Amino acid sequence: VTVTGDDGVETTVDSADRIVTLDIYGTTSQTLIGLGLEDNIAGRTISDISPQIADVPVVSGDGHAVDVEAVLAVKPTLVVAETTLGPASALDLRRNSGIDVVVLSPDRGADLIAEQIAAIAEATGIPDVGAKLIERTETDLAAAQEYVVSLAPQNGEPLRMVVLYVRGNAGVFFIFGKGSASIALIEDLGGQAVAADAGLGETVPATAESLVQIDPEVILVMSDGLKSTGGLSGLLERPGVAQTTAGARERVVSAPDSQLISFGPNYPAALRALGDAIYRG
Repeated sequence: VTVTGDDGVETTVDSADRIVTLDIYGTTSQTLIGLGLEDNIAGRTISDISPQIADVPVVSGDGHAVDVEAVLAVKPTLVVAETTLGPASALDLRRNSGIDVVVLSPDRGADLIAEQIAAIAEATGIPDVGAKLIERTETDLAAAQEYVVSLAPQNGEPLRMVVLYVRGNAGVFFIFGKGSASIALIEDLGGQAVAADAGLGETVPATAESLVQIDPEVILVMSDGLKSTGGLSGLLERPGVAQTTAGARERVVSAPDSQLISFGPNYPAALRALGDAIYRG
């Protein structure tokens, strides 16, 4: 099949027998599994944590940088990538090695799930299967969104929410703000995206001042990130966290890294689980 990627490059894909997924969110691998192609995945990133591909080699490091040699070592026939994984020169290196590369949009949101599934299904030569997966996912999503609406309080102000990105105990601590996929997630959860409302950018350092300024009532984090910083107690020791309403009340919700803001076929199930944790937990 011949497809045009999000980067405008036209690629003729000869084989989808051995696919490498390069996606910081884990969306691509989730979609390939939903399409029935999990056995075709030959390489993945650390964000791809679905149990079906646990034995597939990882071709990225902790910093989400792509190891070109690791990619080549798994002998891929197709690389499906999005542009948030660096270095940027890696795309050209793979193409120059004779590998078919299809670039996907890095944008995420509930309204973009169908588009992402269609692009991956087209690139792998099974658009009809993609159409079925889109239909199922959209049905599940509508039901999940209705369910979350039923959980959220009908009176009063929506809960102030923020998604934080944390890794370890050093300087890797960020607020996801305006333009990030976290805003769409918070809106689907019926919350108020306080970081965007405060004018904070897509990814900004989580300082004591910025956290106190936005004062979330609920903090959402990735499970591995929370674990890496010492769990809830470690997070509360971060400057400013304990001074927020969420910190004082210990209202911190964690979700697997590949589910929190991946917006793949698994998103409806993740949305339901997060809704339960926030409103019923």
